[in-house]
Amino acid sequence: AEIPAARRSQAMVTQQAVQAQRREEAQHRIDLRLPELPHELEREQQHQAAGERDLAAAASTQQIVDQQDGPDTREQRRQQILDAARRRFARNGFHQTSIQDILTEANLSAGALYRYFRSKEEIIEAIAEDTLRQVTAPIGELTRRRPLPPLDAVIEQLLTNAEDFGFRPDGFAYIGPQVWAEALRNPPLRELVRDRFAEVRDALAGVVRAEQAAGRIPT
Repeated sequence: AEIPAARRSQAMVTQQAVQAQRREEAQHRIDLRLPELPHELEREQQHQAAGERDLAAAASTQQIVDQQDGPDTREQRRQQILDAARRRFARNGFHQTSIQDILTEANLSAGALYRYFRSKEEIIEAIAEDTLRQVTAPIGELTRRRPLPPLDAVIEQLLTNAEDFGFRPDGFAYIGPQVWAEALRNPPLRELVRDRFAEVRDALAGVVRAEQAAGRIPT
């Protein structure tokens, strides 16, 4: 049935009254809130100023530490971070290890770590480069000798070196496979791996050519 005009008019008046009351209540809440806003703004400004003072103090302290630490100390601390990261990476893997894990292992603050490395990716790349150096450095040392040692002596020495550093708790056997896997997704690391193993190939090729020239292996 059609609603009479009088009832429709009454309903509209009632709705308008409710809306007006709601507006008044909202304005009342705003009026109550307004006196607090300057105080909250002041508290926020004070908090921000305190944070800026803390940052300035930290920067000043860091500058003092930088001035007090000599090159040897800085290198020792950098190596301390890498040693801690290597132990964690060997146990848990690159991507299951957090920055906090490394800090805990190294017993250092975040500020101390970020002086040397801007991210975990940089730590991973440094560990990878050191791991590759463990492989390539002994080969380079052997193949720079004059006269070149025989090929069987080179291989024997390389196997001895691999056994020495490869199977310790944080050794190549635990880190190396992670480096290869990381190189698949990290282009700069992939280039590093390619370059280092090109050096190994060239060094061993030089030994083989010397052996061929001496007549110890066929050409």
